[in-house]
Amino acid sequence: MNTLRSTFATAVLACAMILPATNASASSVAQKSISELASTSDMIFEGQVVGIRSETIGKKVFTYVTFEVADVVRGKYAQNTVELRYLGGTANGVTMRVGDMKLPSFGERGVYFVEKMAGNTVHPLRGWGQGHFIVKPGSAGDSMYNSLGQAITSISTGKTADTSSPLKINNHTAAGVSMDAGAKQVMDLNSFKDAIRGLK
Repeated sequence: MNTLRSTFATAVLACAMILPATNASASSVAQKSISELASTSDMIFEGQVVGIRSETIGKKVFTYVTFEVADVVRGKYAQNTVELRYLGGTANGVTMRVGDMKLPSFGERGVYFVEKMAGNTVHPLRGWGQGHFIVKPGSAGDSMYNSLGQAITSISTGKTADTSSPLKINNHTAAGVSMDAGAKQVMDLNSFKDAIRGLK
């Protein structure tokens, strides 16, 4: 995965040095199981986006997203906020787009699987979009959705990832996460967090 990211980042940055606005869409990320995502993330937390800023460093553009931490689901973290860095964004008249990468929006609530608390990566979440879950209020309370807004109905530990071919960024969900666009019973936030805590 690190090799893939390094290669992809190099390609994106090469384009960014040529044009003021770039879009690298030929990108892919291997599917992971939800158990693997949970066991290999430095921290998993529930939080809300309270700040977004972008800046240029040399020829690169980075976007920094600040979250207010409501609950640490797995891992150890004692601070009230956390800032995650994404490659890409718009700053000083320069726009860099990284494939179909979806950044959290201001005010968004969600559950986030942070790959590494120390060090810099192209995308701070484990499995990119696979480690990005959105919380939406509903008539029965807070409900869970994937990064594309598709309803999550259950979490299963028995599913393995499909590694036969890479999948487009954010056009997939980790193996073991069941979804149903027309679901009447969407998984609630507390049940989702309990399921994640129970993964091996």
